Amino acid sequence: MYTGEYENFIGRRDVVQFTDPANPAAYRGISVVVNSDVKVKTFGWALGLDWRLPANFAVNGSVSSDEIRDVPNNFRSSFNAPKYRTVLGLSNSGFGPKNLMGFNINWRWQDKVDFEGDFASGTLNPIHTVDFALLYRLPSIKSQLKLGANNLFNQYYTNAIGNPSIGDYTMWRILLIYCKP
Repeated sequence: MYTGEYENFIGRRDVVQFTDPANPAAYRGISVVVNSDVKVKTFGWALGLDWRLPANFAVNGSVSSDEIRDVPNNFRSSFNAPKYRTVLGLSNSGFGPKNLMGFNINWRWQDKVDFEGDFASGTLNPIHTVDFALLYRLPSIKSQLKLGANNLFNQYYTNAIGNPSIGDYTMWRILLIYCKP
């Protein structure tokens, strides 16, 4: 859990400068750095659980939250964090012949984000993704072979207004991980 209170919190305000008094459509927008005249407060928390089960299975989960309060009107804090995030997972650290195989699967979710940026602001939709990995231990070389995929089901999402979507393909990786003796 954390809390923060900021005096003179740095943010931005958008200002319109008219470039031709005779033509109201002739203007340019400017983003100006300003300090808040009131105290801005942030707070957050996290809770996690890791439950070991028989036969080398485990269930894990976490939920966390971040918030900002008392931001003045027409003031852009750029506090681009979802209010809530979760991770739920299931894993097995040893099954099959000689318990050399393993797996883990995680479902990640984050709440919508009211995104504030210099070039654009708006709401980002909630994100749901699934990550998956198969593991094979190589005891003779004290290593592990891992085949994994991020965003297994190709869920498209955007992490900032104006950015391209993520999720055009599933990222599969094969890793050889050396474990120290």
